[in-house]
Amino acid sequence: MISERSVISPRVGFGVYIESGYKLPMIVLEDFYLKLENSERIFITDEFIDELGKIYQVEFDYEYVGFKRTTIPS
Repeated sequence: MISERSVISPRVGFGVYIESGYKLPMIVLEDFYLKLENSERIFITDEFIDELGKIYQVEFDYEYVGFKRTTIPS
C-alpha cells in the first residue's frame, strides 16, 4: 500500500507511445486524485507515480523508465 490508507484508484488505461521508432507500453491514470470513502480526495504526486511505476515494473515484468504528465490539473 503506497498511500498508507485504503483508497479508490482512478481508472487505469493502457496504451502505447512511439519513441525513437519503438512502440512502448504506456499506463494512463484517468484522474489526478485518489478517493477516500468519505469523498475526500488525495492528489497523486510525482513521487506516488514513481512508486507505482516500480510496483508495476515487478508485477508486469517490464522496465519502468519514468513518466510524463500530459495535462495539468485545474
